[in-house]
Amino acid sequence: MVLNIDIIEGEDAIAIANEIYNLRISSWKPFIDDEIKLNRFTFDNFDSSGCHVCIRNDGHELIAASRLCVIYEGETLPDEISFSLVKDKMTFPAIFLNRSVVHPLYRGNNLWELMINKRLELANTLDAREIWIETCANRKAHLINDGFKVIGPSQDKEIAGDWFLLRKILSGD
Repeated sequence: MVLNIDIIEGEDAIAIANEIYNLRISSWKPFIDDEIKLNRFTFDNFDSSGCHVCIRNDGHELIAASRLCVIYEGETLPDEISFSLVKDKMTFPAIFLNRSVVHPLYRGNNLWELMINKRLELANTLDAREIWIETCANRKAHLINDGFKVIGPSQDKEIAGDWFLLRKILSGD
């Protein structure tokens, strides 16, 4: 399988907003109801200001996407409900890795890991103090190997399963 991995941002991200949204919906469809999909996975301000790692197959179909946002002190956090109890532990500017989705037909091909690695490479070039991510239980070990520490459980209970908040310090502290 030939993969094309790109970092998309700004106007380019807005141009593929529908593709990203449709991938999010099809990826989460088996796990959440329509109301949650509309509230959680629409294209938002963080999508237009953040960076997206997009993976396309050899037919140029978008098969995986994820987002990186740099947030400064006092700004609203992406997925704020998840991080509400740990916001006071954050050092800004902070990077948030979120909205990772892989098309159901392409799961099990390490695309999530490719997107994490690409976003971590990008994060190391940005002026930020730390990286935050919310992840499910089966993804924790990979992130811990990358230097993340588990901070605690997510406060968001809309999506079933055990979800955790992890942080990686880039500088300071």
